Amino acid sequence: MICFRLAAALGLTIIMAYSCDNERSTTPRTEKANAYILDSETKEKINTEWEKLKTYTFNEKKEALNEYRSSLDKLDAKIDDLETKINSNAENIEMNTRELWKESAEILRDKRAKLADVYNKMKSATQENWQEVQSSFENNWNELEDRWDSSRQAE
Repeated sequence: MICFRLAAALGLTIIMAYSCDNERSTTPRTEKANAYILDSETKEKINTEWEKLKTYTFNEKKEALNEYRSSLDKLDAKIDDLETKINSNAENIEMNTRELWKESAEILRDKRAKLADVYNKMKSATQENWQEVQSSFENNWNELEDRWDSSRQAE
């Protein structure tokens, strides 16, 4: 589920990046960012998958770690792609769009670091603290979503 939520957030970043490229408009940054919000069907799928991932038990730790590791790898690739796009097209990108992309990349980098810390704790988690570690991963993910929403609303 985390994979799907991360993929959705990353997909949103990439969609914004590719859709805004060379776009010259007077649309406020907030409206431009909000134009790429996921539809309700996609959000429902993401929420369903997230609920599934939260149910991993300690006995399913290996499977959970594989899912989380895959999510972190995908996040790394998306951040790299976004930063490459920002740097390679710098002269052709509208200032507001570039700022939005940079902000998105910064948020992703920050949250990726926090999620990696939790992932490392999860590797050494015991049955006694498994739920606590999973909750920490979930809390960091929710914080990512909150910061993401805040960045879309900022002018």
